[in-house]
Amino acid sequence: MSKSIELEKCPYCGRQYRRLNSHLPYCRLNPDYEKKKSVRKKKEEDLESYIEEKIFGETRGKTKVEKKKVEKPKKSKKKYLKKITVDFWLTSLHGPEIGIFQKQRLMAKSRQFPKNLDLCGSVKEDNDVVGFFGFMKKDWEEQEENPCKKRLVIKWFDSDSIAWQGTIEEMVLNSLKSTFGAEHSLPEFKMMVRKYKYIVDLAKQNLRFPKRLFGEIHTFPLLMNEKKKEWDIFTFDEDVLSIGSDWDIFDGQDKLIAKIDEKVVNVGGKYVVKFYTEKAYKNESLKSVILLFTMMLKFLQPIKHKLLRTRKLLKNGKILLSVSAQETKLYRNPRALRR
Repeated sequence: MSKSIELEKCPYCGRQYRRLNSHLPYCRLNPDYEKKKSVRKKKEEDLESYIEEKIFGETRGKTKVEKKKVEKPKKSKKKYLKKITVDFWLTSLHGPEIGIFQKQRLMAKSRQFPKNLDLCGSVKEDNDVVGFFGFMKKDWEEQEENPCKKRLVIKWFDSDSIAWQGTIEEMVLNSLKSTFGAEHSLPEFKMMVRKYKYIVDLAKQNLRFPKRLFGEIHTFPLLMNEKKKEWDIFTFDEDVLSIGSDWDIFDGQDKLIAKIDEKVVNVGGKYVVKFYTEKAYKNESLKSVILLFTMMLKFLQPIKHKLLRTRKLLKNGKILLSVSAQETKLYRNPRALRR
């Protein structure tokens, strides 16, 4: 017959155990239990810290302190160096042409200021007016009967000395040539800029799926270094995800150099040009081309509609293809004139 098992009562919890000595250190009612627990936990943490220090070269405590000190950098928008505003006037009543014989005075100051030039906006830098611009009213508004001769010509002048800064002209013949082949409007322009010896060719490119489904791209070449004869190709890339006519401007290395942002709330028309690099702002020729393109944007949609309508009329034989005399001069062979 087996011997009866003797049980001993725990003095703390009151339960009976066969091996009381093994239970006492782990009895939660034992006053020494919390002390032993903290000592055991500390030994485990020290062991883990020792292992981390040997393997990773740092302890858990140091890592926690470093995490508190290191803060994630806040995402911020790319800062621009300079901002220039192209502001279209709401009405035809504006300062530069108000006054008796004021237009005659402007014509006398600059040979580039023609009689039928209608001023329509100003150029502001740091909230100061630094220039104003206008379009040839006769060429744009008075040629509705023959759309082939209707073309946009914008001239830009300095506000102080009325010095001519640049001109952008629509090339109707080249635009129709590209529009006939692509079967959608592809306008082309030529720009003349102060202190720049060459004519700048600006053209909308014919984009096809899958490269591009929405938006437009206009490109132009520019001589950046006169001594080394180094050229660069610049791109106006339309931002289709924004409200209004917004454009990103890239150089030949696909680097963002400037942005054009249309302020839709403005009734007359307002465009803010932000320059992000010194290359774009300090190069006067490049800056002038960007501003002339911005001045043209308000007329871009009417130009595209006009090209499609003109193509349809020419296809049906309702009109004859005849461009203006001023545009015809730009197609002359410069080498033939030297003979």
